[in-house]
Amino acid sequence: TWKDCSLGEVRSRDLLQVVRGSLRLHGCSFTGGADQIKLAYTVATIERADMRGASDDAVTVKGGKLDFSNGLVTATGGSALVLDELATVIVEQCNLASEKDALEVSEGATINVDGGRITSAKGAVLDVNALHARHGPSRVTITGVNLHAKESPKIGRGNEVSVNGEQTQAAKQP
Repeated sequence: TWKDCSLGEVRSRDLLQVVRGSLRLHGCSFTGGADQIKLAYTVATIERADMRGASDDAVTVKGGKLDFSNGLVTATGGSALVLDELATVIVEQCNLASEKDALEVSEGATINVDGGRITSAKGAVLDVNALHARHGPSRVTITGVNLHAKESPKIGRGNEVSVNGEQTQAAKQP
């Protein structure tokens, strides 16, 4: 458990990586770094985080589980959240802003976003890769979220996606 911590790094190195562990962050701030938090097969809770200026992605979740609430992600060069390999993520009342696609989901990952705001300056709010043969479909539910992006959501075939109460259709991509 880390409380009211402050981490910073040059834009070419990651800030924090946790593999096969558990993590609880409350009131922490992150500045710079390539990826700010990388979680691999980890159970984590992030509350009231202030994450600014990642040169790549703010949070990457490979497998495992993340509960992320009341956080801010801004000035991120890549994506705010990246999920794969059956990761399960719950996001509540967060403000997620990125340059590229804000949320990237693949390989059977599941994400539920409730409340808050998601923005992308140059990409889409959501990029869900096509159904993965080994991991199955990805599942995305976004409810009560204010969405702003330059591009439309990118939804690969075979996934289950609902954005503010509307089931989205798969894009014309493999």
